[in-house]
Amino acid sequence: MSSPLTLTFRNIARSGALEARAREFGERLRRSHDRISHCHITVLGDSEEGGLGVVVKIHVSVPGAQIHADGVAPDGMQHQDVFIALRDAFESARRQLLDLRRDGTRSSLLSGASGTRAPQSSEPQTPAAASPPQHSNPGPESRGRPGR
Repeated sequence: MSSPLTLTFRNIARSGALEARAREFGERLRRSHDRISHCHITVLGDSEEGGLGVVVKIHVSVPGAQIHADGVAPDGMQHQDVFIALRDAFESARRQLLDLRRDGTRSSLLSGASGTRAPQSSEPQTPAAASPPQHSNPGPESRGRPGR
């Protein structure tokens, strides 16, 4: 079964070539991580009249994690080319998915996780410093005699 892919276009004309490229990138993400449950790609054009900038956002859901990536230029500005913005967002999402696969439970991408897991034992956890150290051969100081 293929994971659902949702495409949203805002303030930009929807073209067959752009939609095909976005679907191709969605499929490539699915192949890089087989547990994707949903992928949403949003293409945002500049809302100002005559604006030329574009941002692409990709949100990917996998069990226990959410990936959020966007395609902005290295200087933080909007891209002028929608296909470059799409490629950059795809590369960012792909890197995050690969990091998630590699790091597993240590990933900061896990929903609500700090990268650590709670102990699985039902036994109460006690700190090691709670019990005094045990010595097999106590020295004279521990028997109440001054050392010689």
